[in-house]
Amino acid sequence: MDRKLITGIAIGVALASAGAVFAGRSVFAPPEFADVVRVGPEIVREPVAREECRDVATTRVVPRDDNLNNGTIIGALVGGALGNQVGGGSGRDAATVAGVVAGGYVGRELDREHRKTRVVASTRRECRTVTEDVERQVGWRVTYRVDGQRRDVVMDRDPGDQVRIAEVSALPDAPARR
Repeated sequence: MDRKLITGIAIGVALASAGAVFAGRSVFAPPEFADVVRVGPEIVREPVAREECRDVATTRVVPRDDNLNNGTIIGALVGGALGNQVGGGSGRDAATVAGVVAGGYVGRELDREHRKTRVVASTRRECRTVTEDVERQVGWRVTYRVDGQRRDVVMDRDPGDQVRIAEVSALPDAPARR
């Protein structure tokens, strides 16, 4: 082959390579952008616990705490009044005293039978923990095509029609959807 031809080819390749390097591109460099095929929100479901409370009306029976002698006093008065109606003179006095004693005893026993307990109404607050699944968006699932292959990645924004390959290669591949 002619020496001038070989020298010309060598100079041409060198100039083309130098021009490509000067322009910032390598002859063998991979593409800088990839076409976006699909973009959609990346949603995750997470359990969230919350407290749910309600008021419940209750009644309970409690012992009486009052120490009143109303039954004894009323029984003694009624017994004394009835005893005073019987007899005359000193018999009337004895019947009055007997009526006071008997009426006081009967009144005290009736008071004990009917006033042993009392019913107390109240409201009680019942709470429980409820867990619910809540959906939230964590980013954008981007499917792009590079070198004839489809790849998925989750990004924090919608990249548009093209994505810079250097940007997505720094991100982990998105897990497959279930």
